Amino acid sequence: MATPRTYKYAIDPNTASSWMATLADTTIATNLAANPRAVQSGAQGWGGAIQWNSASISWLTGQTGWADGTTTAVSVAATATNGSSGNYVAFTTQDAAILAGVADGASVPMTIQGSRSIGTTLVIAVSWLNNSGVEIAENVGPDVTVAAGEKRTLTISAPKPSGASRFSVHMRAPSVQAGEVITATNVCVGSSTFFDGSTVSTAGVAYSWTGTPNRSTSIKTTTA
Repeated sequence: MATPRTYKYAIDPNTASSWMATLADTTIATNLAANPRAVQSGAQGWGGAIQWNSASISWLTGQTGWADGTTTAVSVAATATNGSSGNYVAFTTQDAAILAGVADGASVPMTIQGSRSIGTTLVIAVSWLNNSGVEIAENVGPDVTVAAGEKRTLTISAPKPSGASRFSVHMRAPSVQAGEVITATNVCVGSSTFFDGSTVSTAGVAYSWTGTPNRSTSIKTTTA
């Protein structure tokens, strides 16, 4: 939360009368994903090859065309048998305390952006994990049709189940072809519109990291 600011207004400019008003910045959204743009290579939650025989995860730099000017992404080359499906890129929170402030049953909006080198469809899915990292529930979004190389933002709103202390947001690729590449970035947990602490602030709205940039959660605040 930003530091409250105090403003002084003169009721009558011809007199010394005045009143004081303290206006505090208000947090309107939080992104619970640290390193949401995959800026920290090999760290902070991004991974691949989590099932269905995908492999060769790599961090891409100098990429263009991603939302909000993102220049990094995570890519996985699939080695699966043609026609199989799987979760090829995923962001998994590393901090069990991140969900502590989210009530059981609360609906949590999430978004991730991705592409496939061979078209067809992409799907967003979220796994809810307990303290041991064991999945206790999964929510899967609808199939979204994409052209080859098209970058699409996928969203889902999922209720946090009792016992969940971590989450994993997946980029799922149905009917994958051997050798194709699935790429993802810009994950946001807590808002259906992507932002992080590096998003450029605008009039009345500010974005900031709660700790180390690209290694902490982010907040979006209104600034009076």
